[in-house]
Amino acid sequence: MSRFELELIRYQRLASLGRDLGGFVHNAAGPLNIMMGYIQMTRAKYPDEKSIGKMWEAGLELDRMLKELGKHIEDSSSEFYQSIKVNDVILKHLDLLRANNYFKHNIEAVEEFGEEDPEIWGVYGDFATIIDILLNNAIEAVYSSDIKKLCISSQVYKPDDAETLRIIVRDTGNGIIESRIEDYFQEGFSNWSKSLGTAKGMGLPLARYLCGRFGGSLILRNSDGIGAEAVLEIPLRKRDEI
Repeated sequence: MSRFELELIRYQRLASLGRDLGGFVHNAAGPLNIMMGYIQMTRAKYPDEKSIGKMWEAGLELDRMLKELGKHIEDSSSEFYQSIKVNDVILKHLDLLRANNYFKHNIEAVEEFGEEDPEIWGVYGDFATIIDILLNNAIEAVYSSDIKKLCISSQVYKPDDAETLRIIVRDTGNGIIESRIEDYFQEGFSNWSKSLGTAKGMGLPLARYLCGRFGGSLILRNSDGIGAEAVLEIPLRKRDEI
């Protein structure tokens, strides 16, 4: 079985998990609405009780997060070609990551966007998977580092008068072994993270394959300072040019 087939099987399992989570989000909405109804009635009865106000605010935040997660699962499961707002996808991923307690309190995440608000044409789930893989690898890279920071940037530049989207995901980990860069794109590369119990570079074969579906490319390199960076480039083609 090829490494791509293994990766596709792995992500098929994740897609199944996504469907299960989608059902959970849908079923959680009912109990949450009932809880919010009781809190609202209690607020009306005790309007000066600050603790009830905090419960209401927490409930609103939970409702927002559940709706955001449900929308993300729905969009990521789509296999239809559509216009994809790049920065919105990035912000949605970061927002979901910040809901994770470890990530929220231990890893600094920074987004840097250019003046443009780029859109690409393709399958939303494909692009979301690429961003998910690159961010997860950056998180793995900084896990055992003293400085736990990742940065994701997007900008549009014009080499040879053709607009190209460039996304860079930087981390503050130990960097990569430059002489073995292609090994990171092999299934089960042995640069093992004992703390996380996963192989660093997991998913990169699929990420590169999906980049190709957008007519793009994906490379890894060491940063000028510390850590490494993944560089994704996708030509900004019109719908009728695909």
